[in-house]
Amino acid sequence: MPSKKRNISEVWSIVVTDFKYGVIQTNLSKLLEKDKEALYPWSICIDDLEALFILMERC
Repeated sequence: MPSKKRNISEVWSIVVTDFKYGVIQTNLSKLLEKDKEALYPWSICIDDLEALFILMERC
């Protein structure tokens, strides 16, 4: 099947970790340098991500 080409206007990054890293996960500026206009990726512990999926499934 031929693939449809389309323009990608935004990319969202999610950083999933095995452990909770507290301050680094809530303030990625301590770990990551980026352009002023760019957004920080969303960072979450795998256990919290699982809880979020379970909650979404129940709604």
